[in-house]
Amino acid sequence: MSYMKLKKNCFFCLICLLQIVITSCNGGRMARSYADCASIRVTPDKLEKEFDFTSVASLSKLIPLETSDKCRIGNVSRVFVIDGFFIVWDSENQKLYSFTKDGDFMSQIGGRGNSSSEYVSLTDVWVDGRSKEICLLDNSKHCLLFFDIYGTFKRNMKIDDWALNIALDDELMWLACYGQTEKNTMLKRVNSETKKGADVLSFSDDMGIPILQSHCFTRKGNDLFFSTPYMNTIYQLDDDAIPVLTIDFGEDGIKVSDMSDEKEMETVKNGRYVGGIKDFYIADSIVFFSFEDRRKEGPSIDNYYVCYSLSNEEIHVYDYSMRHDKELPISPLPDIKGVDGKNIYFIIDVSVLPAHLMTRLHENESLKDIIKESNPILVQYTLK
Repeated sequence: MSYMKLKKNCFFCLICLLQIVITSCNGGRMARSYADCASIRVTPDKLEKEFDFTSVASLSKLIPLETSDKCRIGNVSRVFVIDGFFIVWDSENQKLYSFTKDGDFMSQIGGRGNSSSEYVSLTDVWVDGRSKEICLLDNSKHCLLFFDIYGTFKRNMKIDDWALNIALDDELMWLACYGQTEKNTMLKRVNSETKKGADVLSFSDDMGIPILQSHCFTRKGNDLFFSTPYMNTIYQLDDDAIPVLTIDFGEDGIKVSDMSDEKEMETVKNGRYVGGIKDFYIADSIVFFSFEDRRKEGPSIDNYYVCYSLSNEEIHVYDYSMRHDKELPISPLPDIKGVDGKNIYFIIDVSVLPAHLMTRLHENESLKDIIKESNPILVQYTLK
């Protein structure tokens, strides 16, 4: 596959790259060139007093996830949508569940144990809508477990490297290793048939960079994208990592274009910076991600969220001050848990609601039976 070079600040080209496969005029592969990469500026001083989320999306429905003895959710890390039903990853309890489109419990997928079909540590989950497979990463056993979308075990596969994130792209596996390999690899490409691998992004030797795990892979159509909290760049993945968008986080922001450059990585190593692309999603023509302000002394970290429209170049920087649809009885946290086409999913964790908010929740007829022990409620928005 070949690609057209993106011109700096040419957002039309960026939109095309996110929407379709792009070919270059001369048929050659695009070089890994930051000079040709589009760029946007995102800083904490752009924080909006209140971000009206209904300006970009409409509330579609509330989906209470059924509570049963077989399914008690602690913390929803990710929500996947495939063939009209939900796959919910409970990272607190190390479990994966499936639900119908209406939230009815279907089954648990996999489980903890030492057999070939079980995991010791559920480290990451990848749901592949094209192959109709669910892949579970277990970095304790250095293996991948594959299930069909109904939860039937299919096979397992050993991997050589310690990893925290996994993405599948036809015959290629992409592993985010966070420097925990012999060669200090961040991103590695592995052919699932030949088992041959190649380091794509790496740190220099013994830099002592802390592990900052994040949701770093996201798919849009047939295209796979990658980001890392150590850099200011979003990449498209083919046989290589091709930079498509850089984020200017301001004077104190991360400015890393080469993870192996110790001078560039010094800011990240010191821990006092603005930036780090985390929780990265693409929904239709909108890019969502979060970043951090770590400049304060002590453990305090300010989190910010970004909504960037590729179609009109609008950028919204917000925190917990989001205005939701007036029909929504309780505002969910701003962390996006999953996307599916134009649909975006948040959650309401009812276990932490005080009495007066629970009373407000019960004013909605469909939620009147919800109690503090109930599973979370999915909130579905659809982009306009």
